[in-house]
Amino acid sequence: MTAKARLETAETHRGVEVRSGTHPPMRFAPHWHDRWALGAIRAGLCNFTCSGGRWTAVPGDLVLIPAYAVHSASVGRAGLDMRMLYLPTALVEEVLRLQPEHGPRTPRPVLLDPALAGRLTDDDMAPGTPAFDDVVAAALRAFHADGGSAPLERPERREPRIAKLCAALQRAGARPDVEALAQELGLTRPHLARLFRRTVGLAPGEYARLMRLEQAKHLLASGHAPSDVAAEAEFADQAHLTRWFKRVYGVTPAQVRAAS
Repeated sequence: MTAKARLETAETHRGVEVRSGTHPPMRFAPHWHDRWALGAIRAGLCNFTCSGGRWTAVPGDLVLIPAYAVHSASVGRAGLDMRMLYLPTALVEEVLRLQPEHGPRTPRPVLLDPALAGRLTDDDMAPGTPAFDDVVAAALRAFHADGGSAPLERPERREPRIAKLCAALQRAGARPDVEALAQELGLTRPHLARLFRRTVGLAPGEYARLMRLEQAKHLLASGHAPSDVAAEAEFADQAHLTRWFKRVYGVTPAQVRAAS
């Protein structure tokens, strides 16, 4: 495998984003996606943390990470070649015929199924075809059957004070005044930080940065130039945006824009 991260495709169908690529040995900073991440590995090995556990995914495994679930990962020495699908929550609910407040529970985000994994990583399995829709549905149902069902919601919605803080952090941009926000909620800053991390899985500053990175990712996918995106998302400059993109997503803003 190449020693440099490579993003091969970024196709969209029914709101599903499909990305294939390779990564050299590296660590991904804790992050989330605003969609469900369903994927499989062609070659290599990936260790990751999610749902309170540590997991390893190898060829033949399916991986499913819920939307907004905080996770981090490291790529083994041989590098990693994988294909990932990012699925809107509404599509997951539709495929499984669930009520909006329920979704597949994933106590084990790794599921051994070489046949399905092989179909999922096949580049000829193109978005928009019945075969593609069938393999996505089959993979989701396999996880659902394995784990049952449980409430599906963003973690901050479980705690009203944290939901209020998250909304304030999104408005605050690059420099949130966490001290003032804590006072507004009647909490000390240390108490707020502990409650936030226990509920969301991140520190308030990390959450604010991830929201800006998600904003930047969507702007890049729409064709905006990285330099303009850096300014719009309140990063110091394009180099600052690039450093964080590589730490969190493993690729550069220019690669995301070019693949889109």
